[in-house]
Amino acid sequence: MTAAVVRMPRTRSLFGLPFGAWVAGALVLALLLSLAGAYGFHGDEMYFILCGRHPDFGYVDQPPFTPLLSVISTDLFGTSPFAVRIAPALVAAFVILLCADMARRLGVSSRGQVLAAIMLGGSVWTAAGHLDTTSTYDIFFWSLALWLLIQLLSVEQPAAEGPAAEGPATERAAAARPAVEWRRWIALGLVMGVGLENKTLVIFLAASLAAGVLLARRWDIVRSPGLWVAIAIALAIWAPNVVWQVQHGFTQIQMAQSISSGNSSLGDRIGAILDVIILPQLFLFPVTIAGVVWLVRGRASEPWRALGLAFLVDLALMFVSAGKDYYALGFFPLLVAAGAGPLDRWLRRSWVRWSVFVPVGVCSAALLAYATLPIIPADQLANTSVPSIDTVEIEELGWPQMASQVEAVAVALPAAERAHAAVIAASYSQYGALEIYGRNLPPVYSGHNSTWYWGRPADGTTTVILVTWVLVYGDSPSTYFSSCRTAAIIDNGYNLPTQDQGGAITVCSSAGVDWTALWPKLKIVE
Repeated sequence: MTAAVVRMPRTRSLFGLPFGAWVAGALVLALLLSLAGAYGFHGDEMYFILCGRHPDFGYVDQPPFTPLLSVISTDLFGTSPFAVRIAPALVAAFVILLCADMARRLGVSSRGQVLAAIMLGGSVWTAAGHLDTTSTYDIFFWSLALWLLIQLLSVEQPAAEGPAAEGPATERAAAARPAVEWRRWIALGLVMGVGLENKTLVIFLAASLAAGVLLARRWDIVRSPGLWVAIAIALAIWAPNVVWQVQHGFTQIQMAQSISSGNSSLGDRIGAILDVIILPQLFLFPVTIAGVVWLVRGRASEPWRALGLAFLVDLALMFVSAGKDYYALGFFPLLVAAGAGPLDRWLRRSWVRWSVFVPVGVCSAALLAYATLPIIPADQLANTSVPSIDTVEIEELGWPQMASQVEAVAVALPAAERAHAAVIAASYSQYGALEIYGRNLPPVYSGHNSTWYWGRPADGTTTVILVTWVLVYGDSPSTYFSSCRTAAIIDNGYNLPTQDQGGAITVCSSAGVDWTALWPKLKIVE
């Protein structure tokens, strides 16, 4: 199959997009910024900040992009939840505009483009834009790559009008087209390369797209020199992280195995696929399905058939590898854009359909916001159903309280013990909270993921304060230390079932411990 010629819909707009799409993006940006400081840090956000303060070409659980961006944000705006959430909010708004432009390039009407922007804004994507996580930027890079591929899989030219279409302007446009295409291939290589420096899951995107192109028989793409240049650029950008992984025993493969081990049953795998299709839009999931069907079988979608097939391949890869739902969520903005066309045509036929679509859409958006955004006061959250629906949200609370409780235990130690004490946090989230919120603490260490590489207690350490040791390591701290006693029980102050709630803060003697021999045993990769 050869590339098709696609005529872009004409519309009065700003930068090619209807004003309604810009309004949707602006509203999401305003909402996310207004809620950015409602709760506290999520554990992952604190970990990324500290990873950024230990600059490297890679970490146990992710490449360096998100940690680097996180530490830049805190250097510019201070160490606060609001500071690290500015960039995700901007990314969320930008992807909404990108979704609308995908719809435009797929031939969807102006109204359909606005619908695409509104639906993405009312989906779980807005919740993803609330936190500074690798997944947020991962979906951004996938969306940007797919946006470029929509253009590369078709040959675009403005709609022609009358005899002038055959004049010098058209000839100049035709002559300039190869240069434009080269720029797009180079841009795709840059996007994929930087995306790989954020999250290795971009490999899933690349593999799925390769299969989609082959299944759609797009030999023109395979033969294009630009494709191979793009691959070379992406690999060159990714190379430093690959070298780091080689030097550290491919720790991200260990991470992937740890994730898949908790999602290995048939029910879990099917549930993850259903989550990809249903959860992002809730009651509007038929739009996502319509987008997949249109891409794969629509008569007008032939130029982009490879993208629809790539999504199906990605689902298959996710199922086989026992991956989580976010392994395929990068396709979601594209599916919304593709589904906006069938939805727009369906709505045109009757006002009754609008009377169904609008309340269903509003209800979906409201329920998703209730479950995933910090709109409920923290001291009332325990009295709602949110903790049982979304465990991510409650993990934004309780970290300052935990740090204060560990600090109180440290201050209560006799001066001689405190002078030779150390704190061992069982998780990187605890480590981050103690480093960011702790004030009068002994040196803090952890064996969890990359924090293990950042140092161990000194050989002269005689007392250790262990935070939720049993909850993470499973065995008694007396296996490694002596004279252990429970000094406090963690209470987040909100009566919320966070991962550390009710965990013990234990004080043990570590006199005579051989830390060189013990520290490798305390390493956790999960």
